[in-house]
Amino acid sequence: MPAPAAIGVGVAGLGPDWPDRQRPALERLNGRVRIVAVHDAVPVRTRAAAEDLSRRSGGTTAAGGLWALARRPDVRAVLLGDPAWWGLAALDLLLRADKPVLLAGPIDPRDDRLDALAARAASAGTVVTPDLSLRFTPATLRLRELIATTLGAVHAIRVVAPLPAAHPLRDAYGQPVAAWRFAQWADWAAHLLPDGVREVVATADPAAGASSAQLRLDEGEKVTGEARGGRGAALTLASADDLAGDAAETKATVRCERGVATLSGASGLRYAVRGEPERVEDLSAERPGFDTLLTLFLRRAIGGLIPAPDLHDLGWAMALTRAAGAAAAGGEPIPISPPGGGRLRPR
Repeated sequence: MPAPAAIGVGVAGLGPDWPDRQRPALERLNGRVRIVAVHDAVPVRTRAAAEDLSRRSGGTTAAGGLWALARRPDVRAVLLGDPAWWGLAALDLLLRADKPVLLAGPIDPRDDRLDALAARAASAGTVVTPDLSLRFTPATLRLRELIATTLGAVHAIRVVAPLPAAHPLRDAYGQPVAAWRFAQWADWAAHLLPDGVREVVATADPAAGASSAQLRLDEGEKVTGEARGGRGAALTLASADDLAGDAAETKATVRCERGVATLSGASGLRYAVRGEPERVEDLSAERPGFDTLLTLFLRRAIGGLIPAPDLHDLGWAMALTRAAGAAAAGGEPIPISPPGGGRLRPR
C-alpha cells in the first residue's frame, strides 16, 4: 500500500517557541507533515521563515494574511504558534475557516471570549487543541502509569516552577506569559487529582507575575506535599532568581496513597512505594510532551477519535487562574465548581 499523504499544515504566529520547540517538533514528523504556508504579524519574519523552511524541505509559501493562510485548500490544519497581538481574535477567524487548530501560544485568562469560542467549536465539530502539553511530558506519562499500578491515587501535589524568561517579542505584545504558565500548571495538577477542585486560595495574582496558590479538594484544608496534610495542589511560580536551589528546573512532589514521587523537569522521576527503596528513572530519551500533543492533534485533525485536550479543558484551567487572581485580591478563598456543565467560571 502507498504511504498516506503528508498532512498540509499552516503555521500562524512565529513566536519565541517557534525555532526551538515548535519547528523541531514538526520536522520530527517529516513525511507525515508538510509545512505549506506560514504567516506572522511581522512581514519580515514571515518571509524569513518561508525561505528557511523552503531551504529545509521545500514548498513553503509566505501567506499574505491569517485568513489567506486558513483558506488555502492545501492547509488541512493550523498551528497557531503565537497569537501575538491577535489574541483570541485569531482563533475566532480560524474557526470561521473550519480548520483544525493547535492553539500553542499564550492566551490571556481574563479574555472572556473563550466560552463562546469553545461552544462554537463544539457545535461545528471543529478540532481545537490547546497547548496543555505538560500532561504529556515523559515524567508525567510514567507517573500516571505508577499511579494506576503501584503508587495509587494522588492525595497532594506541590509544584515549584520558574517563570519563562523575558523575551522582546512577548514584552512588545504585552503577552500574559505568567498567567498562561500558571494556567498550564493548574491544568496539569487538576488533571492528576482524582476529584474536582472545590476551592482556590492564593497569595499572589498569576497575572502580576510571580504566583502562589492552592487548589483544594476539600474546603478549609491546607495542602501539603509532605506525608501528611490536606488534599489538592500547591503551585508556586516565580522568577528563577527568586527560587532557591536549581531554579531553572521545575520540581513537583506528588503524594499518593501508597508512596511519593518527585518529578524534576520534563524527564526526571524519583519515586518510592511505602516500605521499599527509592527508584530513579531518566526519561530524557522519550518523546517530548509537545511532540506527543502535536501527534494527538494531527490524528484528531484527520478524523481520529483519540482523546486530546480541548477548549473546555483550557476553560477550566483559565477559571482556576482567574480564581487565583480573585483570591489574591480579596484575601479570601474562592469556591469554584468543577467542570461538567455550564460556564467554566468561579461561582
